[in-house]
Amino acid sequence: MADGTHWPGTWAVSAPDHAKVLSNGPFMLNLDCDHYIHNCKAVREGMCFVMDRGGEDICYVQFPQRFEGIDPSDRYASRNTVFFDGNMRALDGVQVGFPSKCF
Repeated sequence: MADGTHWPGTWAVSAPDHAKVLSNGPFMLNLDCDHYIHNCKAVREGMCFVMDRGGEDICYVQFPQRFEGIDPSDRYASRNTVFFDGNMRALDGVQVGFPSKCF
């Protein structure tokens, strides 16, 4: 965490050597057949999580899924743009559990 203590459940020792091999590989963008990106800098923003200070501890970046054509009065319609647009970038470099697309 921010004071240097480890998050519960993580190793107290450094990552094994094979983690270094995996992190030196190419970046990959995985999309389903019904996904599209309307932000031309999405890949760059994802890479910034890995390339930033503390990025050697990150191996996977997942963007929240957004849906089109959902009823605006539905409170569970995955319309959490304020949470993901404002707070996701503030979590960069913080060791906390952060679920996305869990429901």
